[in-house]
Amino acid sequence: MVRRISSVLGLFSAKGGVGKTVLAVNLATDLGRMLKGRVALMEVCNVAPSIHLYFDLPEPEIPPRKIITGGARIEDAIVKYGNALDVVSLLFDHSSEAEITVIIDLLRERYPLIILDSPPGLGPEVHSSLRACNEIIVVCLPEIPSVLQALKTCRIAEQWRVPIERVIVNRIQGGEFEISPTDLR
Repeated sequence: MVRRISSVLGLFSAKGGVGKTVLAVNLATDLGRMLKGRVALMEVCNVAPSIHLYFDLPEPEIPPRKIITGGARIEDAIVKYGNALDVVSLLFDHSSEAEITVIIDLLRERYPLIILDSPPGLGPEVHSSLRACNEIIVVCLPEIPSVLQALKTCRIAEQWRVPIERVIVNRIQGGEFEISPTDLR
């Protein structure tokens, strides 16, 4: 088997509600249009998956384990979204690192670019998702708790030698409670 060169770009945030999933959806859709549908978008979330809501899809039902054991094919979990991208709809229920890696490897054979929307937090699924990425984007808000969690995410990425493409500070409104762009740098 010839392995296709592909890249996995992960979006990470240790804090929920920062706009990471919206960014992942928009980024995947735009890049999918540019790459003529050769982009996959996959969410790794075992608590409250939401990618399916953006594309008016049913909730994910197929766990990665079912694909790995032969009870389903990866194609059964892939939904085409127009000509822009393919949405990988899997039910991640505390999947092991090995399961995440196997699914990513199956997708690498089919797509030159995979956008991975990681779960919020710093738990095992985040570490597993991070190790599967070629590079990551960290998303945070201009608030002290969010920035501190983003720094933790960056440290973990550095430990695993995963390049950080950029840190995006989302929803800047200029409020007094926000950290200024100068202080963020």
